[in-house]
Formats: sequence, C-alpha cells, structure tokens
Amino acid sequence: MAVDTKAALPAAGNLGWVSELTAYAWPYINGALVDFVHGSVQEELKKKLSTLSEFTEINEFHIGTEPLKLEGISIHPSPQKVNRISLDVDVSFQGNPVFKASFGIIPFGIQDVQFSGRIRVIINPLLYRLPVVGALS
Repeated sequence: MAVDTKAALPAAGNLGWVSELTAYAWPYINGALVDFVHGSVQEELKKKLSTLSEFTEINEFHIGTEPLKLEGISIHPSPQKVNRISLDVDVSFQGNPVFKASFGIIPFGIQDVQFSGRIRVIINPLLYRLPVVGALS
C-alpha cells in the first residue's frame, strides 16, 4: 500500500477536548497512581534500601485536584521514514500534589508543583496491522 508522505497535516491543533477528558479522568488517574506509589514504588524502595527500609516510608501521596492540561499539538511526519510521526504536545500543570515521606526521623516532601513545556511523542513504527502503532517513545 502506497503512503503519501507529503500529505498536508495541520500545523497545530487545539487539545481542549483532551484536557476535558483528562479532567474527568483525573480522580481515577490519581487513584491508580496512589496505589502504584504506595504499592510498587514503596516495595522497590524497600528492596533497594534493604538495610534502611525500616527507616524509609512514603507517608502521603496524591497528585492533587488540578489536572494536567494539554494545550496544543503539532504533527511532524518524517520525510525520511514513512512509518514514523512525531507529535509535539504543549503541556502545563499548576497543581496541588502532595508527597510526604520520611527517612528515619527526617521528614521531607513536595507540594504545589508548577511546570509547562513541550513533550515530543514519537510514534514509530506505524504498522499495516492492528494495533497500527508499534511503539511510542
């Protein structure tokens, strides 16, 4: 099957609908991440710090109530590789996550995180069979 590598793609797109979807899913994303951090991450810390594991504990973790916002997207097909597309996604986060841990009697934590920037997602290879996308990086 021939692929038109010169197909006209929009320069940038609005991702408002994705941000709305993210906002709706945020409590579920939070729940999954809380379980992951208190389960897998905590267990991995105990393995890696085995001699200090009784002194290391994640006391509180959640990603907050303000969701990540996806603000724009640019699509860049690769002229050299017909089965590859790069996406530049503008993101911002002004959230109220909480991470509290302790190392012995020393407590530490992170809260009120803000960042914005651009994430590049590379879809490679594109396939002629399901699931169509071979990998994301």
